[in-house]
Amino acid sequence: MTNLEFLRQIETAVLSCVSSDPIHRQQAYKFVEEIKSNPTQSISIGFEFFNKNQLFDPLVKHFGLQCIEETIKYKWTSLDSQLKLSIKERLWLLMTEHDQLPVHLKTILVRCVCEIAKREWPQQWPLFLDELVALSKLNSTNDYSLLILAYLIEDVIVLQTLNSIRKRDIQTTLLQHGNKLVEFIEYFLDLPNTISSSLYALTMFATFLPIDLFFTTKIIHKIVLLLNSPIHRMKAAEFLSVISDRRGKYEERLPLLQLFSYLFQNGSHYNDVYSTVDIKQSNDMYDFMKQYAMVITALCDQLCYLCGGEGLNKKAPLPEQCSNGTFLQLLLALMQHPSIYIALYGYQMWLQLVRANIIQENDYQNILPIVFRALCHSLVKQPYKKTNDGQEVALSYIHHDFEDEPDYQKFIGKNRAILIRSINSICNTSEHLSVAIRIGFDYADYCFQPVNIQNLLLFESLVSYWQIIEKHLRLLLKPLESFNQRKLLSSTDELCFCQRGQALIEKLLSINNDNNLEFLAYSLRLLPYLHVFTRGENAWTQRILEHLFRTITTERQMVSRSNPLQKQANCLIDLCLNYGHTIVIYFNDLFKVTQGLVRQQTSTEQQTKLAGWQWSILVECLAILLNHFESFEQKAIFINELVQPFAQILSKFDLHVNDLQSFIGYIGLKPTPDDSLNIIGTTLFSSLEYIPDFRLRNIVRYCFLPFVRHCPMSTIMIPIFESLLPFMYTKLKDKWKIITARQSMKVTNGNVHESNDNIYQTQERCEEEVIEEQVTCYLTRDFIDVIKNLLIRQHNNSDNLGQLNNGNDIDETSMDEIMITADEQSRKPSGQTRYHQMPSDFALKFLQDSSIICQYCLLILFDGLSWPDTSSVTKMAQICQALVKHLSILINGNNDFLRQLYVYILCALKIHGDNEPIVCTLLSLATLMYDTFQQTSSNLFDSVHMEIPDVTNEQVNNYRDKMLRQVNGKPLSDKQKRDILKQLVQPLMGQNVAQMFKREPIALNNLPPLIRFSKRSFHPILQHHQQSNVDNEDDHGLVSLFQHADG
Repeated sequence: MTNLEFLRQIETAVLSCVSSDPIHRQQAYKFVEEIKSNPTQSISIGFEFFNKNQLFDPLVKHFGLQCIEETIKYKWTSLDSQLKLSIKERLWLLMTEHDQLPVHLKTILVRCVCEIAKREWPQQWPLFLDELVALSKLNSTNDYSLLILAYLIEDVIVLQTLNSIRKRDIQTTLLQHGNKLVEFIEYFLDLPNTISSSLYALTMFATFLPIDLFFTTKIIHKIVLLLNSPIHRMKAAEFLSVISDRRGKYEERLPLLQLFSYLFQNGSHYNDVYSTVDIKQSNDMYDFMKQYAMVITALCDQLCYLCGGEGLNKKAPLPEQCSNGTFLQLLLALMQHPSIYIALYGYQMWLQLVRANIIQENDYQNILPIVFRALCHSLVKQPYKKTNDGQEVALSYIHHDFEDEPDYQKFIGKNRAILIRSINSICNTSEHLSVAIRIGFDYADYCFQPVNIQNLLLFESLVSYWQIIEKHLRLLLKPLESFNQRKLLSSTDELCFCQRGQALIEKLLSINNDNNLEFLAYSLRLLPYLHVFTRGENAWTQRILEHLFRTITTERQMVSRSNPLQKQANCLIDLCLNYGHTIVIYFNDLFKVTQGLVRQQTSTEQQTKLAGWQWSILVECLAILLNHFESFEQKAIFINELVQPFAQILSKFDLHVNDLQSFIGYIGLKPTPDDSLNIIGTTLFSSLEYIPDFRLRNIVRYCFLPFVRHCPMSTIMIPIFESLLPFMYTKLKDKWKIITARQSMKVTNGNVHESNDNIYQTQERCEEEVIEEQVTCYLTRDFIDVIKNLLIRQHNNSDNLGQLNNGNDIDETSMDEIMITADEQSRKPSGQTRYHQMPSDFALKFLQDSSIICQYCLLILFDGLSWPDTSSVTKMAQICQALVKHLSILINGNNDFLRQLYVYILCALKIHGDNEPIVCTLLSLATLMYDTFQQTSSNLFDSVHMEIPDVTNEQVNNYRDKMLRQVNGKPLSDKQKRDILKQLVQPLMGQNVAQMFKREPIALNNLPPLIRFSKRSFHPILQHHQQSNVDNEDDHGLVSLFQHADG
């Protein structure tokens, strides 16, 4: 076969990996992996695919470069020096001759050079940077040098894929040549074809180079100008966000303040994009707006750190753009933007500026009303719903930012927390609180306009706004002594606000529209937050209570199941909690009415039918008001009268549930028939095979478990389990056999390409399979719990611990999850739980009396160890360990059955070899069985071990000798025994995907260390001395260092 024919064969195999049936694809994978295993051959064919005389598919060329890359990654140290040099030269030749490759080929070609540099530079490849400069001079459109530097920094510094020594060597070399590298990239920033690669390289350099290096050149100015370019503005914003988010000392971050003058210079159109709020921007433009908002947010963080420090020595003057209001205009534009994602950046900056006290007082007062109006509109919670082409701008941004409603709801929680903190940060002073109250009333007037009266989202935000600022207003109803004679508001503002608040309360009290219950519910919710403006006047308080009481207790015929009033009915509870000192005077009236309603509710003849939530809210409000009574006896009398009707109902019911027979008579069940055993046998087991699995699970969980706990052994339990165990063993084994075969088929065949007509059927079939597997898991776990309660009892030294680990108490959570909390672990004994489990005397007698039950119990427990369900396997392994020492009695010396049980354990190791906790449990079980029957059945275990693939007779003998060995007169520990057995059965054990494809880590030879200098060697006096006294080898600069300045 000629070389060309071989290359064409490889091309066919590579294309078959992505476009053929599973069988041919598997053969193609095997063929290409064999090629990769030979480093010399893979290097050769990788370069042959780029022969100019032949045309190959780009995918095949990518495969050739991938072979080169993997050889460099995993076998570089084993290659001879001549081959290494040849690889470097041929890669350089490829970059010289192919400067117009597709992006995916150019990327992997650059990756190959980066992998060599990570292993050779700077010690073994000192001319690497010079060669990059020479490569860039061959063609002005050649951006390989920029990409190599960018990918190298990304791998070594950003992703940190090398060890600390290699990373330090490369990073130190890059820092030493930082100035030249920045100037080198700046040159390409002026070339149209290399702007994108230059920005990418600069973004990587911005992660670690000193910040002042970028400001000593014109790079920042050029990048800021690129923000106006539709093509390059996104990458320019990414660079600015990286450098703006740098951390470090005060002096190192000080140059970042210069970014304000660059970003807010004249002619910058990118700052005006946030002002357009009525028109939806394109997706590309919107993504840039979010990226640029990140830049401004990071820059604001730097501003607060550099200009808002407490120390005078570390407090830089504010940039001019912050003083003249340019920056604040952009901040307000962000907060007022219809996108909640962009607006959140604005509110985060607002909190930072307020906390650092950056904004001047005059500017603060001027922008405060605008900020409050923006906050009011931001509190409107837009629903996540699909809309047509005429959708609103805010909704279109929501669907662009969030894939589904759960992601949106998570973001809403974070957004609301920021909004609440923003409002609270303003309302700390009385002057700013006055502005907040005034804006709140203006916003209420806006919501009650005829155009907006039907918009419930506006009313929801209005309620949220007053809920936030209401806690700052509660001092209005408290005496002045409570806050040192300081009035919360001025007399003029207080009078004006009370008048507007009472007018708004009057408007809310007039709302009694049963046709729009949601609007009525929001009006109820708003009343407690405005109660502070009544000044505690009895007339207003009485009217509010009457309105709330009448609205909540009114009986309504609901068309839908959800009642909006129920969600907002807690407003009465909030009113009693926050202003109970003004409402307690009406306690007697409320108590009498509520007591009458409760008695009517609990009587047989009800005149007023209240829902449970209605009278429970009334009772809770009265209980809250009782806290204002100083007499404990008086509280007890009222509470006793309040709960007396409910206590009577409970006491009547308690008379009928004292014992089981009374409860059976109370609910109307007939006495137990005499032939109950016959009825159970003819009904319960007659049609088990026709019962669906999810119904069978309920029978096992709620029927057979009580049998295990309470029924007599000989009369009921033996007949039941002799019928149940064979049926359940056959059913569960068949179910798990199908599931295991299905999973193995998926792993072998992979994803099979199907036509569009079969996609829906395939998806439906997959959903059915998932449900079937889940139901089978639950059914297995529940039945194992039945067997555990039948056979096992807990054995602990402490009675309290025995109560905690009582085997007769089934753990409901263990049905679905095998998770143990830290608190439960702390209460358990120091040993593992399985060592404290042992079969009860009842269980041993039960198994000995029925050979069928004993056989199928052991088959379920040991054969079930191979079922792919971690929770069930863990439970079964614990039961098996408790039964192993009693197997000699249970199986009556049946060595064939014992051999079968041991084979089941080894088969389980093959299935669960990728699960370390299960492997540890199974190995412990196998060693325990070996130790128990070693003296009587040693040859039996040897014969089983000899059937393991690749296990020799010598290994089996060595295993037997090691298990009998003692260390310092003591037998081997459990861990040592597990390790010995694991070494023997290793060829049998399964591996997870990571172990199957695991490769050796990068092994790099110890390169010679770089020449390093101490900090003292860079002292200016020492440097001057080294230049003037080169020939004096004994003088190390001490004379000049201690020489007097005048001398």
